[in-house]
Amino acid sequence: MRIILIGALVVLFPIAVAARDNVDLPGNDYRNFSAPSANLCRNSCAGDLKCKAWAWVKASKTCFFKDPLPQMVRNNCCSGGAREGIEEADLKPEVGIDRPGQNFKDFSATLTDCQRACARENACAVWVWAKPGVHGKNAHCWLKNGVPAPVLDANATSGVKLRRRLD
Repeated sequence: MRIILIGALVVLFPIAVAARDNVDLPGNDYRNFSAPSANLCRNSCAGDLKCKAWAWVKASKTCFFKDPLPQMVRNNCCSGGAREGIEEADLKPEVGIDRPGQNFKDFSATLTDCQRACARENACAVWVWAKPGVHGKNAHCWLKNGVPAPVLDANATSGVKLRRRLD
């Protein structure tokens, strides 16, 4: 009896999860872009204050941001989840990923100093670090006030800062 009740509650009141494979959240799209992986799609949602959920279509490698939060349905096409299930620990550095555009500050820095600078800046949503010799003699850091789409770049490492919604 308890198992049936718990199962019914999960169906009626879905638990927010950071990422779930083989689910879609159809409708309520407000932004989409190419993303090499579901994790990059999830990370992008974490840094976008409007994003309430995300869905990544496996075949086209397209990320969709959602607002308002749509119903989650089983579908092998996709991976997705609610933003509220994303934890800071989920957001690892994205090695080999650049996020071009939306720069508000840039400077020479180590990878660690780049990450710390973004953490200290309220306006920072994303940081990108380039290896030494790519943009001059020293390694370079860019802080971004938005969440640009991720692109593959062997010379870059990026990261998204979890930004909490106020609603």
